[in-house]
Amino acid sequence: MTLMYYIASPEEDRELAYLEATIMLEEPVNSAFHFTEKSVDISQSAYVKLCGELKLKATVFQELLEKIKLSNFYFDQFRIEIHSSKRTRADLESNVKGVIAVADALTNGNPNLNNPAIHLDILGNESGYYFLVRQSIANNSWQAHIKKPYSFSSSLGARHCRALVNIACHNAKTFLDPCCGFGSVVLEAAYLGLTTTGNDLNHKQVWYAEENLKHFGFAQNILNQNALTLLPDSTVDAIVVDFPYGLNCPTPEDFYRDFIKYYFTRTKTLVTLTMIPFAEELEKAGYQVQAIAMTYKGFRFKRYITLAKT
Repeated sequence: MTLMYYIASPEEDRELAYLEATIMLEEPVNSAFHFTEKSVDISQSAYVKLCGELKLKATVFQELLEKIKLSNFYFDQFRIEIHSSKRTRADLESNVKGVIAVADALTNGNPNLNNPAIHLDILGNESGYYFLVRQSIANNSWQAHIKKPYSFSSSLGARHCRALVNIACHNAKTFLDPCCGFGSVVLEAAYLGLTTTGNDLNHKQVWYAEENLKHFGFAQNILNQNALTLLPDSTVDAIVVDFPYGLNCPTPEDFYRDFIKYYFTRTKTLVTLTMIPFAEELEKAGYQVQAIAMTYKGFRFKRYITLAKT
């Protein structure tokens, strides 16, 4: 069975989205439509929107309709969704009329818009149109965390944070954010059921992080100490660190170097976010760099995301 995964992201998050999908599927993903025989749970994904069994492919929409009719499919209690894209907007007068045309081509079975037993998805890109029987869909649970009580202008968005946790914590159980700020990444890790610890040197940031976690009913395991004193005699499966920019507390010039050296023996997986390329520094410290992605905030505030293993 061939499955198609749909990775939906704005252009500025494309590299991050493909990296999340790559980690979740454990195979390279470099396009919005990814075909594989591998089935994985995407319910908690930030960017992998849906997965469906590929039934038909056609170059143009009319050809897809003809193939659907000739295939004599039997789908009972179905609902059809056409996912908007540049291709569908250019080719179809409206998605509603497109859905009606597909329903007319399905000569067997009955629709059920309110409580469907089967979801049928139509997606289009420059290569053509795809007809899928939906297998799974992301639940977009991260969206609730957009409304956390406290945030900061440079804070990562909830969607970014969910993707970072999925990237860093694949098969992990314990998680640490040593410079957690308002706790946005910690919140996503806690939601996903990880044993989670946050830390920040700024006591005000610690309070904000605790309040955000409390708002959503999670334990407030946030420390207030120097990041280079954490885990003195223990380890953690995964770390995500959005390195301080010196906006809320001063950052020593050699902090980055000392940080990665300190945590080399204390974690298996490290994901760093920096304003400049950081892979070379990690490799000098002995890390194995697995992947690099960039994400933008308004295409001006750029972050380099580096996934490394020890």
